[in-house]
Amino acid sequence: MKYTLEFKLECVEKYKKGIHIDLPPGVKHRATFSHYLMGWVKAYEDLGVEGLMHKSRNREWTPEERLALVAKVLAGSSMREVARSGHIPYGMLYQWVKRYRERGMDGLECRRGKPPKVPIMPKRKPN
Repeated sequence: MKYTLEFKLECVEKYKKGIHIDLPPGVKHRATFSHYLMGWVKAYEDLGVEGLMHKSRNREWTPEERLALVAKVLAGSSMREVARSGHIPYGMLYQWVKRYRERGMDGLECRRGKPPKVPIMPKRKPN
């Protein structure tokens, strides 16, 4: 279920004031909704209203942008902190750091899809 920015903001404000928040229609378990709410509160505290906005999917990261975040982790910053500040999932940053440690800058190149096939037979030379 997607929640609107206005609804998230209203819930965060009520939470901060200590006001009881009723479960939205369609939500059966308070624990599930509470999990979302705590994430919204943390995102709001870290990033303000921007932290509550829906993220666009399939963003392309350049190797230089990836390296900037990986460098922060290698310099000693918490991986969760860097992921949160970079607005990316923790698991994605973890994979970037792992690939950088294994292959260096080549590990940060974007490689989507299957690698190109190697031709089985060599090309014939024209006579």
